[in-house]
Amino acid sequence: GNSMDLSWSGTMQFGATGSACDNNIEVPFDTTAVFPAKRFCSMYMTGSNDPDPFDSYVTNFDNPYVLNSQGNSGANGAPIGRNPGRAGRVSLVSASSVKTTGTYVTDTSAACRAGTNRVNNPCALPGGEDWNTVVALSYTQTAGSGNVTAVVMTVKRDRGIYPGNMLRINMPGTTNSLGSTDPVCTVMAGGAALSNWTCMWTDDGTNGYFTISAGSAVLAMTEVTITTTSADLVLQRSAGRLFPPTAVATVNTGTGRVTMLFRNGSSAVTYTSASGDPLGNYRASTYIAIPANTIVSFRAYAYNGRFKSAVASTPVQVRAIQKPDPPAYFAEMDHRSVGVKLTYGRNNASLPTSVTVTVSPNLDLTNGTTLDIHLRGFTSTAIIRDITTDNSVFATGHFNSNLSTLVLKVAEGMTAAKGVEQVITIDEAYGLIYPSVRGSAATGQVALINAFSLYWVTPFPRTNRPRKGFVIQATTDRNWLSDIHTVTVPDKLNNGAEDLIRIGYLQEYITATQTNLTILDPGAGPSLSWLVGKYVKVDLEVMRVNNVTAGMIFVTRGQRSTNANVHQMFKGGGTCACDTAGVATGTPASGLVCSCTQVFAAYIQATDPSIGKFNGFDKAVGTAGNTPAASQDGCKIGAIYWPLGCNVRNPPVTYATGLRSFQNFMLTPGEAEAQWLTNCGSVGDTCTSGTCQCSTPTLIPNMDLGSPVHTVQKLYPRTSGDPLSWSGVPIATLSLQMSATVRNIVLNDARQASASYLRIDDELVYVHGPRSRGVVRVQLYQPSGTGDNGATCQCGVAGNSTGGGSCSCYPSVKMTGCGTGGVLGTIGGGGLGFL
Repeated sequence: GNSMDLSWSGTMQFGATGSACDNNIEVPFDTTAVFPAKRFCSMYMTGSNDPDPFDSYVTNFDNPYVLNSQGNSGANGAPIGRNPGRAGRVSLVSASSVKTTGTYVTDTSAACRAGTNRVNNPCALPGGEDWNTVVALSYTQTAGSGNVTAVVMTVKRDRGIYPGNMLRINMPGTTNSLGSTDPVCTVMAGGAALSNWTCMWTDDGTNGYFTISAGSAVLAMTEVTITTTSADLVLQRSAGRLFPPTAVATVNTGTGRVTMLFRNGSSAVTYTSASGDPLGNYRASTYIAIPANTIVSFRAYAYNGRFKSAVASTPVQVRAIQKPDPPAYFAEMDHRSVGVKLTYGRNNASLPTSVTVTVSPNLDLTNGTTLDIHLRGFTSTAIIRDITTDNSVFATGHFNSNLSTLVLKVAEGMTAAKGVEQVITIDEAYGLIYPSVRGSAATGQVALINAFSLYWVTPFPRTNRPRKGFVIQATTDRNWLSDIHTVTVPDKLNNGAEDLIRIGYLQEYITATQTNLTILDPGAGPSLSWLVGKYVKVDLEVMRVNNVTAGMIFVTRGQRSTNANVHQMFKGGGTCACDTAGVATGTPASGLVCSCTQVFAAYIQATDPSIGKFNGFDKAVGTAGNTPAASQDGCKIGAIYWPLGCNVRNPPVTYATGLRSFQNFMLTPGEAEAQWLTNCGSVGDTCTSGTCQCSTPTLIPNMDLGSPVHTVQKLYPRTSGDPLSWSGVPIATLSLQMSATVRNIVLNDARQASASYLRIDDELVYVHGPRSRGVVRVQLYQPSGTGDNGATCQCGVAGNSTGGGSCSCYPSVKMTGCGTGGVLGTIGGGGLGFL
């Protein structure tokens, strides 16, 4: 740039050179005054970019600085005119006055962030623009039309918000029937009302956006809620398009700071500096190629028409990097579960009964967590929704009669703490019907928690391919078309393959806080004192051994990134039990097996040279055999087989450094969702056609590379016991109202409705049989005009208009003898029908 003014607003000038400064644009060749009186700086030379219609006096009649059609700079070099910052771009000026001695640097936000071509490299974000964020959106909609009359916008930034900051919330494809307007907004943060904030809606008839101007300071990571309250919003979208639940918000701090972005292939320039000519012989040359693994430093100068400043250098060096290696494979996925005890008000066959569930969670169950409990043989006359229990934590539930599954849900703001017993009773008035055989209901069951433990293997990161973490996406849609959710997971390099040696069986129940565990004393066998300072593993928890006395092992719980949990002596539910030698007896719950809990000595490898093989690094890379039987040379899938060095991809994964990295993550309800990538390699909200495999996810437009943004939205994995929580894709709208007994429905588009389930409000229906066509409406009159609050103008069979506003019907002559349910004849005979 060529300005000394540090408080510019709007777009900036970059890349061209400044010359002598004039004190009056109207007399560009005045040489009588000297700097600083000559304070109007032009680009390269006076009139260098003239003639240009964008800078002419006629075009800029409302700009007091533009007094004629020469020059494109204002006071202290601030840009003026309709097209400032052009810097001699060839395509916008005439051939006779083109100056090619500057490098054009785009200041368009979306183009700069995208970085898709050399034209936008290097580039600058508009003055004051900061890293973008994500806003969660919810709506008040008008029944029938679906138009939005109020919007709630919720944002939580990892940086503070200060007076004058502006958030632009883009909503493509959304328009306001009342045009651009300034709706009244209320703003809340931390339970307190904020003042002096303003809202503005702008649209061009096709796309619209909100502009929110902050009137007071908000601390970082504070949730801010902006709600429109006035009646001048009637937002509309085209038929079948839903209003988005989130949007990218451009943030402008208004401070005049400019962010420059350089990518590989940036333009290089040459120049010589001299007093009075700081950028002499300025020429753009080739493109900069930055080899991977190169150490790079940056420095910057300021200059004006006569001088160049001292240099400012970056305080740290940076390394040019390449994208990280992809994960090798998923080794295992574990659906979390917990045992529950069941009792009943009575055991009479085929009669309603109360059901009492007793559970001690093995991990904290937060707001929104569900327990799916299969009540084998239980039925009901219909799916029972909105069950209210007698428990304040698991306050609600429902029963799916098709799956015989009871779903209990943790209430908002509540947590079922790990190890704390919860007793939940569902009254018999809700109609859960006991199985058809008296006394046959199960007394115990394994309940599924809507939480998942994930395990995957990756190559170890390298200096030129570093890794900050992973993006995990989840969906209930096997085609990855809808209901897609994203979270980010930090990289963990202290998880490694384990060599496990069984040393015995657990002899007693262990709480989540107990620091000693009992196994069978080996007696005359080898002492267990060799375990001191090493690790043992029970279920998924790793513990460090501090001392051993006979069969008692004293430990530090929850080591190596594992969580301390409750551990039972046996697994399988039902009447399972175990003796001291680890022999299981009893009858397990349906679908399970009785087993005894093993205790292992664990040799863990990752990045700790004090333990495991290969100085703590895992190098056991095996062959990719095709026969994973125990006696064959092949890889078995699962975290317990990691020590074998399995490599299950074909062709085999190459571990460039000879090291593997083992990652794990527990996906639990309430995880903060991230906005960073599109769902599956598409630039739209979801994939628009075909089956998406998510092999090439791409950046969301206007989001920042390397900067995933967490939103106020939370991820709640769907429960298998509630079909209404399953994913759905809007495909059509009802053209005629449905009654409770109707067996034929009329849709505006039935092409995707063959042999499939449809959800209409809270009802699921199955479509079978061939589709057919029919007459939905006979339009005897032509409606015109604009309805009140975005309502649709319609005409009845007698020519009466509905919708209010300026709605009217043509022709104005009303027919007589017509009424709802009447018979409409056709003229001409011969079986003429409707078109």
